[in-house]
Amino acid sequence: MSKIAFDPGDDPIAANHAEVCHRERYVTILIERLETAPREESELYGDYDAWYLGAMEDSLIRRVFIIEAQEWRRQMEDLLRDQLSRSGLDSGLWDTVKEGHDSRSLLVRLRDVLADDLDARVPEETWAGLQEVIDVAAALESSSPRGLEVVRERYPSYFPEVDAFGSGGLRLDLKPEHAHRAFAAIKAFWDPVRGLPQQTTAKAS
Repeated sequence: MSKIAFDPGDDPIAANHAEVCHRERYVTILIERLETAPREESELYGDYDAWYLGAMEDSLIRRVFIIEAQEWRRQMEDLLRDQLSRSGLDSGLWDTVKEGHDSRSLLVRLRDVLADDLDARVPEETWAGLQEVIDVAAALESSSPRGLEVVRERYPSYFPEVDAFGSGGLRLDLKPEHAHRAFAAIKAFWDPVRGLPQQTTAKAS
């Protein structure tokens, strides 16, 4: 049984899940507003307005990946340190593992600490979804050719089949469905029923 435990009335997992749902609703509204914004029907601005609003939507979706990856990691690390301490372990264990020099990715290290030290296991498909969000966010932040190559190899749907700009370079082609895919991955992890397993401690008498 998972050693992740909270006192009655204290459920940060449900709170984190609710926050993600709230942010997704906001982003959905913003995307809808961008897509339905009036375009000036003129020879001078018609095409420009369509390009500009498309660029704004692309920027919004890029921020979704970066912010969701950052927020998930921050909340997960806070929870992990708290739960390690609650289980009688050194809360600095995670920092030691995180700063280690082995070849495991940060996500794999976190998964292993959860499983080995807190007996908390999450379905592999949930980890795969999180890895996708983290990979895309890292590629967006660095804009490095290698990071973009990694994303193209693992997740080809993020790239257009035709290079519309004829640049020959890699360019992520982000769509609203990619933003919803990112939110779905984070929500799956924090899902109070099917995500990170936890228990509620007995109320003291």
